[in-house]
Amino acid sequence: MGSSFRLLRFALCGAFFTANVTTSGCDETSPPPDILGTSYELVATIETLEPSSAGAPGAYADRVPRTLPLTLRLDDASGADGTALLGGRGAATSFPYARRWEARDGSPGLVLPLETASCGSGEVTIETLHLERVDVATGAVTGTFTGKARVVIGDAFVDYAVSGLVSGDIDASTPILSERGPVDSPFRTLAFDASEPIAPGSTARLVGPAGFELALAARNEAEAVVGYLGAEALLPLGATLVFETSPALVDLAGRAATTLPTVTTPAAPGVFAADGFEGPVTANLASGAEIRTLTGTAYAITGERALWLSPGRALFQLSVPAGATKLAFAYRGVTHTLNTLPGDALAVRVGAGTTLLSSTKAPIPWGTYAAANDGSGSLVSQALTYEVPLTLAGITTLVVEVSAARPCGSPLESLVVDDLRLQ
Repeated sequence: MGSSFRLLRFALCGAFFTANVTTSGCDETSPPPDILGTSYELVATIETLEPSSAGAPGAYADRVPRTLPLTLRLDDASGADGTALLGGRGAATSFPYARRWEARDGSPGLVLPLETASCGSGEVTIETLHLERVDVATGAVTGTFTGKARVVIGDAFVDYAVSGLVSGDIDASTPILSERGPVDSPFRTLAFDASEPIAPGSTARLVGPAGFELALAARNEAEAVVGYLGAEALLPLGATLVFETSPALVDLAGRAATTLPTVTTPAAPGVFAADGFEGPVTANLASGAEIRTLTGTAYAITGERALWLSPGRALFQLSVPAGATKLAFAYRGVTHTLNTLPGDALAVRVGAGTTLLSSTKAPIPWGTYAAANDGSGSLVSQALTYEVPLTLAGITTLVVEVSAARPCGSPLESLVVDDLRLQ
């Protein structure tokens, strides 16, 4: 989703200036030089939040933050026009505006993503911004804005019309980079968001033990950097990775980042016996993953015990037997309500050392469920087998992760995995 600014008004002169500021040089084409080229840190405070779509009007209103940190940059330009840049955490936009005192009109479009709960998303779009006052002497800024917000939870959403106040002054903060979510998997694709737009020109990487290095690509918006993104890879286990840049990161006001993030990866699990989970299990189990005894139930696949993901994540290390060419396992789904949509909720990632060898998804067997008949009301799918072809020459140990995430809007509750092996 996205939107464009309908109107951008900057009333920077005349009656809006303080009495002790000389404005004799004001005209429609020559703003004072101490305003242009300046970066301001602003806070947009939402004063009204009105539902504008059908649905439960106030259901998700608490998921829209009431304050939005912003950065505004006004730059010189030739002729009668100038360029403004407006940004926030992980987003920025630039646009031309007419250099007149009465108004500044443009159509940049700034969409700020929201941090919502699991299985949710959202965004706030600032559509109009009217700066009522920019005090040349102090740098203080006041104004108003209007826009819209959308919050999505599963297959439901609510739209809101928003409006509020803008205030701020000269940018005095240093930029901060933060990782987008916990690093709970060595296969995680790393993404770092900047707290404010960063000047382009710096390269970034993560470095770790044994010469590990992961280049990070700059995410550019509006001629500024709003974050960095790493390629899909296998991160070293049990390691601390350090964020490095060259040259130093600076924001639009020229202030350098004083602290850069570090990433700590999950510890290495012991070597998994690949005995169908019947003996002691050496694995990293997280977020709802557990080993369950399923003897005599409709959930069992082979033997007595299996891996249960509801949803969850399990990380293994497997020794590679001679002649092995594939990873294989059996699995089945568990739900309470059938859904006709196809699913790809079981992710399988395989790597060796720091090299990603495979990243695939096992299809969920929709439409093949039968009652578990255990009084729980659960429905159980038929057992399927999934195989991942691999080239394993010269590799002695593999890192394998299986994870299940409930798709938004899906009734899928659990997955049972058994007989995980290399063959």
